[in-house]
Amino acid sequence: MLNAMSGEIAHVIDQEQGDNLTLNGRSYAEFLTLIPGAVVTNPDQFGTLTSLSATSQSINGHRTNQNSLTVDGVGNLDNGSNGSLINNVSPDFLQEVKIQTSNFSAQYGRSAGAAFNIGTKYGTNALHGGAFEYLRNDAVDARNFFSPNLTDLRYNDWGYYLAARSRRTDSSSSSGRTGRRSGSNRRHRGLRCRLRRWLETSEPA
Repeated sequence: MLNAMSGEIAHVIDQEQGDNLTLNGRSYAEFLTLIPGAVVTNPDQFGTLTSLSATSQSINGHRTNQNSLTVDGVGNLDNGSNGSLINNVSPDFLQEVKIQTSNFSAQYGRSAGAAFNIGTKYGTNALHGGAFEYLRNDAVDARNFFSPNLTDLRYNDWGYYLAARSRRTDSSSSSGRTGRRSGSNRRHRGLRCRLRRWLETSEPA
């Protein structure tokens, strides 16, 4: 679609597209890596996604800490470092994502890089919600043919969201919460070893 009102170069991702895009670690900052001109500067993506770092990509050659990230128009970067997210919003709460990379309005002139704004979901007339958990665990992974062992991996991402309309104030609202946990998986590997030994000793002679 041709925009006759502005010469900006922007990329919009709607809710349906956002629901169907696979994001590593379910971090909304991964949307920045999908646009033309984006270069991932940190090869340790798992290490980046388990933190609040927002400096793992460069847009159109700008420095990695020169992107402006906002949520519903409010800044979402730590002013002290300009490289850490204040709130890592779950993709389940996103209504629309807009990334402006060039010729955008002066209202987005805080940084020299891309202007990255996400719009969160709003309430509805009826009460609805959901709960989720995404699991990555080496207990269900296959071993690489050339690797003698499985790489330790444990990553859980869980949460819930609710949306409703208040009859008292006649306004709609939405709310939710997410949690993440990551680390090594030695305990699960020990359980697998004990289970294997039990199966071997339980086999009939």
